[in-house]
Amino acid sequence: MLEAQIQHLSSNTSLTRYQQSRACTPQFFVAEIRREVMQQAFRSPVSRSCGRVVGYWSSRKSHKLIQWESQLERDCLIRLDADPKVRLIYEQPFPLRYQFDGRQREHIPDFLVYLSNGRKVVEVKPKVNLEIDGEQERFEAIKNEFKAQGLDYEVLTEVEIRKEPEFSNAKLVSRFRYHHLPSSAEVLLRKIGSQHRQLEAGEIEFLSGNEIRKPTLLTAHSLGLLELDLGREFSAKTIVSFLSQGEEK
Repeated sequence: MLEAQIQHLSSNTSLTRYQQSRACTPQFFVAEIRREVMQQAFRSPVSRSCGRVVGYWSSRKSHKLIQWESQLERDCLIRLDADPKVRLIYEQPFPLRYQFDGRQREHIPDFLVYLSNGRKVVEVKPKVNLEIDGEQERFEAIKNEFKAQGLDYEVLTEVEIRKEPEFSNAKLVSRFRYHHLPSSAEVLLRKIGSQHRQLEAGEIEFLSGNEIRKPTLLTAHSLGLLELDLGREFSAKTIVSFLSQGEEK
């Protein structure tokens, strides 16, 4: 039953209109925001606590607006969008029925994430929430139910989401996700990539005659042409992995 819901979700995504193009622009997302706001009048609202900050994240990976309902969810989306293994992100994808404490309950996860090697379900919670009596056991029951249906499930807190330097690097990548990559730079990157599997960012700048610099590498990472090592602060020593055309996002 859950798999059928996932397939229905995938078949109805607006991504199919754009997945063959890199032409998504900030102007496109302005139009999407207007459309989403108009549709909110006809939707059943998601329950929210008074005073909670909500908003939209314009996802380069999913080519759509993704609603977030807390700043921690927003930061998680920043991390996911910068992760080279992530292909697609859906928010609040489906309800899951599970048994806990002698009762049947329903859980709506925050995100369904498509990866290069599979799928996973992600729940975002402040660390303090997991310290409430019974919460870890409840999430373990949810995890077991997802596992029985063939899906990985993980709960992420601010400890994982805002870990440094990964989080700062992800925010840096996000600033360049809609920058234009000149065709000359793409050709040059492909040429260098055909001769090297990995190089340092400074080596690429040298080999390109200073044409390929930090902004170009960040843009190329956002486009899925290459992968930057986001586990260390970005510098001339940052490892850049080139992808074959079959591996590109």
